[in-house]
Amino acid sequence: MSLFLHHINYKTKICSTVMNSLSHNLICLLKAYNKKPDSYETSGLIIFA
Repeated sequence: MSLFLHHINYKTKICSTVMNSLSHNLICLLKAYNKKPDSYETSGLIIFA
C-alpha cells in the first residue's frame, strides 16, 4: 500500500514539474514576444522543440 502511495506521489511530482516547466516556457515566450514581435514563431520553435 505504501508503495502504491509512493508511486502516486512520484507521478504527482513529475506532473507538477512538467506544469512548472510549461508555465516557465510560456513566460519566456511572452517575454520574447514583447521584445521582438517579429521573432515570435522562432522563439516558440526553440522553446517547444
